Amino acid sequence: MKQQLSKHEEERTSQKHILEKLTQESTARQAELESKSQALTGSLQKTQQEKESLSKELATVRENLSKASQSLKEMQTQLEKERVSVKASLGEKEKSHQQVKQELEKKAESAAREVNEVKSLLQKKEEVNF
Repeated sequence: MKQQLSKHEEERTSQKHILEKLTQESTARQAELESKSQALTGSLQKTQQEKESLSKELATVRENLSKASQSLKEMQTQLEKERVSVKASLGEKEKSHQQVKQELEKKAESAAREVNEVKSLLQKKEEVNF
């Protein structure tokens, strides 16, 4: 009976050591998991902060692009107005040029007729003088 008690005592001691060892391993594993969890939480927070920062930067870039696009549209509208104005001005100048050209041609024709008439009169005068 002493032997059985001794055997039970040994088993109990052995189980107690096993239980202590498992408890230590479990505690170590729990601490390791807690450490990893904290590291992942920190990493997640950092990632969220980066996401927020990038989202703000993206919003700023979009706003700047929108402003630039609007500015380009306004410039294009202004250039189109200037193009139409220049085209109209050129049309008016071309019309004025044609009118001046026609007037000069008429004056040149008139001057040529007068010169011919003067020549003709001079010729007649020379014929009369001879």
